[in-house]
Amino acid sequence: MTEHEGHDRFDGTEAESAPPPPLSYPQACPASAPQWWEVADALWLAAVRDAADPASPTRSPDPAPSDAPADPRPPAPRPRPLGDEGTTGEDPASAPPERPAPEAEETRPTRPDPPPPVPPASGPAGASPATPVESVLRRPQALVRALRAFRRLRPGGQRLDESRTAQRYAELALAAPETARAGRTPLLPVLSPDVFLADELTLLVDDSLSMMLHRPLVREFTDLVRQVRVFGEVRLVRFDSDKTFFGEVPLKGEGAADPAPTLPAHGPGRHVVLVLSDALGFGWHSGAVQSWLARWGRDASVGLVQVMERHQWRRTTMRLHRVALRASVPARGASVPNARYRVAHLSTLPIAPAARSDEAEIRGLAVPVLALEPEDIGRWARFLAGRGDPDGFRCSALIVEDAVEETAAWDEEDALASREVTLAARARRRAAPLNADQRIERFRAAASPTAFQLAVYLAAVPLNLPIIRGVQRRFAPASRSTDLAEVLWSDLVDRIGDDDISRPDRVALDFHPGVRERLLALGGRRSQITELIGSLAEEHRDSVPWLSRLTPLLRQPDAWRPPEVDAATEPFARAVIPALQALSGYVRRAATDWAERIGPSSPAPVEGRGEEAASPSADAPEQPADDHATAQRGPIPDPPVSAPVGTPENGLPPTIPEGDSVTDVLRSLTAQRSADRGASPTIWGQIPPRNRTFVGRELLLEELRRRLREGTTALVPQTLQGMGGVGKTQLAMEYAHRNRAEYDLVWWIPSETSAQVQQALIDLAVRLGVGSSNDPAAAVRAALEALRLGAPIDNWLLIYDNAGDPEELQGFLPTDGPGQLLITSRSPRWRAGDNSLLEVDTFERAESKELLHKRGPKTLTDDEADRIAERLGDLPLAVEQTAVWLLETLMPATEWLEVFDEKADELLANLGPSPDYPRSVAATMNMTLDRLSETNPGALQLLRVCAFLAPQPIPRKLFNGARNVDAPPELTEILADPAIKLSRALRAIDRYALVKMDHRNETFQLHRLVQEALRIPLSPREREEVLHCAHMLLANLDPGDPFAIREWGRYVELLPHVQATRQWRCDSDWARQLVLGELHFLSLWGGYQEGHDLGLEVLEEWRRRLGEDHVQTLRAAMRYAEILRELGRFEESYELCTRTVETLTRTSGPDDEETLDAHAILSWDLRNIGEFQRAVEVSTDSLERHERIFGRDDPLTLRAAHLHAVGLRLNGRFDEAMRIDRYNYEIRVEILGPEHALTNGSRYGYGMNLMESGRYREAAVELEAIHTLNNRIRERQSPSRLVTMQAVGTVKRRLGLLEEALELTEEAWQLSHQRLGPASPGTMRAAANHSVSLRAAGAHDAALRLSEDSLNRFRDLYGEHHPLYADVALNHAVVLRLLGRAAEARRLDEEALAVHVDRLGEDHPSTIANAINLASDLFATGQVAAALEMDTTTLDRCRRAFPENHPLTLAALRNLVLDRQAIEGSTLSEETDDVIRRYATVFGPDHPSTLSAAENVRANCDLHINDL
Repeated sequence: MTEHEGHDRFDGTEAESAPPPPLSYPQACPASAPQWWEVADALWLAAVRDAADPASPTRSPDPAPSDAPADPRPPAPRPRPLGDEGTTGEDPASAPPERPAPEAEETRPTRPDPPPPVPPASGPAGASPATPVESVLRRPQALVRALRAFRRLRPGGQRLDESRTAQRYAELALAAPETARAGRTPLLPVLSPDVFLADELTLLVDDSLSMMLHRPLVREFTDLVRQVRVFGEVRLVRFDSDKTFFGEVPLKGEGAADPAPTLPAHGPGRHVVLVLSDALGFGWHSGAVQSWLARWGRDASVGLVQVMERHQWRRTTMRLHRVALRASVPARGASVPNARYRVAHLSTLPIAPAARSDEAEIRGLAVPVLALEPEDIGRWARFLAGRGDPDGFRCSALIVEDAVEETAAWDEEDALASREVTLAARARRRAAPLNADQRIERFRAAASPTAFQLAVYLAAVPLNLPIIRGVQRRFAPASRSTDLAEVLWSDLVDRIGDDDISRPDRVALDFHPGVRERLLALGGRRSQITELIGSLAEEHRDSVPWLSRLTPLLRQPDAWRPPEVDAATEPFARAVIPALQALSGYVRRAATDWAERIGPSSPAPVEGRGEEAASPSADAPEQPADDHATAQRGPIPDPPVSAPVGTPENGLPPTIPEGDSVTDVLRSLTAQRSADRGASPTIWGQIPPRNRTFVGRELLLEELRRRLREGTTALVPQTLQGMGGVGKTQLAMEYAHRNRAEYDLVWWIPSETSAQVQQALIDLAVRLGVGSSNDPAAAVRAALEALRLGAPIDNWLLIYDNAGDPEELQGFLPTDGPGQLLITSRSPRWRAGDNSLLEVDTFERAESKELLHKRGPKTLTDDEADRIAERLGDLPLAVEQTAVWLLETLMPATEWLEVFDEKADELLANLGPSPDYPRSVAATMNMTLDRLSETNPGALQLLRVCAFLAPQPIPRKLFNGARNVDAPPELTEILADPAIKLSRALRAIDRYALVKMDHRNETFQLHRLVQEALRIPLSPREREEVLHCAHMLLANLDPGDPFAIREWGRYVELLPHVQATRQWRCDSDWARQLVLGELHFLSLWGGYQEGHDLGLEVLEEWRRRLGEDHVQTLRAAMRYAEILRELGRFEESYELCTRTVETLTRTSGPDDEETLDAHAILSWDLRNIGEFQRAVEVSTDSLERHERIFGRDDPLTLRAAHLHAVGLRLNGRFDEAMRIDRYNYEIRVEILGPEHALTNGSRYGYGMNLMESGRYREAAVELEAIHTLNNRIRERQSPSRLVTMQAVGTVKRRLGLLEEALELTEEAWQLSHQRLGPASPGTMRAAANHSVSLRAAGAHDAALRLSEDSLNRFRDLYGEHHPLYADVALNHAVVLRLLGRAAEARRLDEEALAVHVDRLGEDHPSTIANAINLASDLFATGQVAAALEMDTTTLDRCRRAFPENHPLTLAALRNLVLDRQAIEGSTLSEETDDVIRRYATVFGPDHPSTLSAAENVRANCDLHINDL
């Protein structure tokens, strides 16, 4: 500790081991508001400063009062500025000298240090009042309060207590005689325990190329930290991440003459390291900086302040994890180094609610990543001070490993080679090079609106830092350094040459070819471009005199002569020529002539590489770009798609293969880092392109933002409601684009149909990494669960566009999640509270006029715009249509008004549009369509076809390759030439703003009002012809294979159009086939409710039009029966399937393939309604027919045999089922192979038959073999794996392996819950089986809860007379009896026994097990004689049905002996010993059943709940 730090003390009460001075400041001062003593000290300090010499360069922050002894300490040195263009640092010669260590300074009486003043918001601390500097540090006052949380005190000896000394002096003086007071009263110092600031801070500032943009921000933050004075010492150390390697990190002190510092400087528990960086340097890409952070984190508390905005973090090299950090504060108030954090990952999605764990432990040293915001800084400070959240410090963090010590120090050649890699970046291109449009599209998709507009401005000027800053200051004053970084380190800009970017006379950066021109065309205005060039020439004429030659071109273009261009000025000329060419008239021609004189550009050679390296051979294959943020920076690589970035796997430097150079290895390593790097994923999904002509709605946008920010809208969604055409969708789009920086995930969900919603959620699950498109239902549930839990992303916004009534989205909205929901709908039923529905109305008049001026002709006067808007009723859709019309046709406004009135009168007389279709839209559309029919009739016919499709995106491929489609001649001509004529027609349509084009997805979309306008004028015959054309076009795009998962996206895309056109009404069998495909797809995909609605309408229509016996009607009935079955409507499915089988048998014959297939499925329906015995009769007949017609080994016969074996097993005929399953297994091994799902289905059936026959060990061998195979080749949530896990769990439980059984059934239940949801039959079976494992393991209470829930669900789904419900009731009754509720157990067992006897017969194994348990219920309720009678009867049945040592026979015998013991009052030793001997023979002497039998415990029977 230095002497200086010894007196940086505070008199607050935060010391943990020393009492405060008696007259200290008030305690427990809140950080949110200044206290009275803070205000008083601020006023005192202001008065002292005001009285001081204003010319003094520095003043002491703690001046002594005038009556106090002079302070011998010189003022503390003012921190040196980091330096930045346009600012002048303090002259080192004028800085005060270093303070010598004073002697005996601690005994000097001093005034207590006041709390630090809050720096003014107008500029950094220390700025001269005469030259105020605008602050780039946001919310400095809040940052001061956050930084105060760092203040921790520790005891440190004695200090002079001035107040108590004065009080003591006064007491002695008053006690002395009055005549002797003045000369004889001694001044005796009173000492008190002293406290000091506990921590030292090192600000480790990245000094790389990209950080030049952030130097003002870093300087202000550094000044602020020093002024707050919460650390004993604050050191500023710089490092260059561009030159950081695994074996070397160049550290520089604050001044040029300062010695090279080292980190950490103090022992553990006292040192805080705050790294300020944008994480763009080469050392971040290679992982070297992360490795050094891990090393420093051993002994210090290290945090990374990311100077970029949060939404830009994804463009850096950081791979972030959401973690919770915990650390116990060591003794004496020391802070905890990162190496001692306990790190818990928060991104793991729990697999089931019952076993949810919010955290999953991970390995690695965590470095918190903080935004430069008070909230982040304050939470980290409180965590370090031991005053954080008891649940841990939740933050984004880098997980880093130390690869520094193990890495051999790299020599100078290696360092130069690594730099060579980065210099080579600009001479190489990506494997798929981007053109200018692609670069801009990618940039616009990720950049903020401010950054995009800044890019447009910069496209008009040469790029070096002084020019860039000038443009930013004058034309984009609201932009920040982070916006500038977003432009300069994007795909738009590349580095040219090796010049310093801060030199005003050099051009060090440039846009990629074509980017300037496209940016200026997209967002540049001629007036702005002119002003930009004029400003450039004026402000930089001294540093670049050549630029002054541009001024005459703008003022007197006809007299201008182009200046000569040399090597130094050529980059300037090439940079401004595109801007000059964007102007009109002579300026454009002069610029074009000038460009021709200069000639084509050639790439500038990279210093040290030679021309050959800079200009690769045209014959050389293109290689992926190695675009790394370094001294020769290229674009930032794409966001990551793979694993976290770290050091090499073994922490050692890369091994260099023989023949490879260090450069090759570094290039490979850096390319891997670039591919692997990432950040907390910012997902921007399916958002429509931004409407660049959006106007107005500012109040609505602000109100929407306020409501969404008020709280979690996942509870009550925020809805934009209004009639068609008012711009609800446009408003939602604009909100998403404006506020995307505030979210980590924004996802657009078209909500016209439930299939679209489901597909959007499936796509989201894939992007989140929590689901697969192969399992749609599970993916939807996983996505909703991930959103609800906020894992892996908790800051999300979902936009459901064009939703119907709330009931239609039931089950598709995340509930209770941390994110926000926005819905657009025409339905007012979304109102769920005072602030849940925001009504969107027509434009305000000023907004209508603004849009007319923006999109219409420049000659339109304000009065004309007002009159047009009035005619249109300020409806946004009509206003936009009219603006485009006026611009394209050049029709005078007065003439348009006359034509509009004529069209409106005509509509009122003939059609009378509804309120949902305003007159303004109808009249405007008719004018536009009349014009289109004259200029491009084929385009009009194309629009008419689209008018009958859904108002959803229409794929362009719908019109590609259409063959044999009946269409009007004009449309036929277009369909015959999709490459040229279709493109031309779409451009014509787009020109009149009749569609919204989405070039990214190759779709276009019509507004429903536009569709209505197109349909209204058509006659019934024309409608029929156009609709038939639409049907044939849709049929032409039929995927044709519902089983092909790769085609499911196409089925989803076509479904709304099939529904909108009523495809099932088409007369073509071929066109109707698409409808059958959609029904089959929905049953496979999980869209059951939508499939039900579609199937019902299709079946009714086809029965009426085609007849009951038509083959397509029958096929639709089978598809509809499948959907009813999945919805649990088993009786309806059975009745429909029965009628269909009867009709097929009558029309096609009993041996027809479709008849046989339907007949086999009928047995499934019978089992679903509980008719197990009838199901076997049907499956027996079906199997006999299949064998007769196809042969025993035909795949169809094998399928029929498998269904029959399932029925036999459910009926207790295990031996017969076992023979069928074994034969099927052997044949399928030969035909399909041993790993095929059907092969293992047969083996599973064989194993289950062994288990139900009591041959547990043999069953375990078969079932565990299947489970092992499933673990190797199946997905973790595969249905076959989950079913097998339950069976293996049951057989292990019956073998006495209770812990293994519990683990298996628990995992199966949890995974089923996650994949299928709690109400799925699969999850219900898994829960019922797991409850038995819980009961066997002694967890009776947990077993009761789960078993009771399962019982209720089985009752609701199957009814109380179904055998499966009786099986679950039997298991539940055992739990009730073991918990002392024997009477309830008896009632339940009696009900179950009645069902078992009725549906399965008295000798069925389930019936016998039920009877054994019921006798135990009687025994437990005191009816021992009745129990004896029932056990006697049951044992007789067992001996007739099973072998003597069958488990059920043993259970009945065991309980019968206990009945007799109770009645006869004897031990029956001989009978008891026989029972124990039998159990030991069957199960083993240590089996729980054997041991409990020896303890005279009654046997309990349980049933495995089977799949039907």
